[in-house]
Amino acid sequence: MSYTVPPGAAAPAPLPRPATVTWASYLLYGLAALQVIYGLVGIAGISAQAEVFEQAYADIPELQGAGGVFATAGGIVSLIIYLLLAAGFVTLGVLDGKGKNPARIVTWVIAGVSILCCFGPGIVGSAIGGLFSGIGAPSGGPGPDPAELQRALDEALPSWYYPATVTLSVLSLLASIAVIVLLALPKSNEFFRKPQQTWEPPVPGYPPVG
Repeated sequence: MSYTVPPGAAAPAPLPRPATVTWASYLLYGLAALQVIYGLVGIAGISAQAEVFEQAYADIPELQGAGGVFATAGGIVSLIIYLLLAAGFVTLGVLDGKGKNPARIVTWVIAGVSILCCFGPGIVGSAIGGLFSGIGAPSGGPGPDPAELQRALDEALPSWYYPATVTLSVLSLLASIAVIVLLALPKSNEFFRKPQQTWEPPVPGYPPVG
């Protein structure tokens, strides 16, 4: 029969970390690195995007200069978001490796939201010609034609830009799915479930005195 551990009693030894959790932590570190690279790729395309937007809105006096500012600000904001996401993945990787169950729950949430809102749409957006597809005024209104704007962006951006973003999005998507699965496996569940602390009362007359 087991009883609640009395104050001062030794706690049971923690379970060794299973390979499933170790690999999940490594994948989270890898996800962090991918986000940093993704942000740097976006920065590499800022100057080309700003130039295209400047030329596209050059004939509209009230919008002159706004295109370049929009592209630059968008690139900087994106970089900050990716860096924050990278820091979050590193933090979760450390805490998951230590068996913190709240961190595992947060990891599932962040990974799931990233799949639905970032990595999945990023693959689709890059595959169909870039994230700026469709930006612009409707046909017949003020501003550049969206199709012409997209063509100008495709010509101005480096040839490796869209393949790189697609590759990074695919790798991030696969890594996120793998993390979710690894942290849900039975071995991981045992590791994150805190062992019950028990205490066996001493048997009368044992150990013998004298």
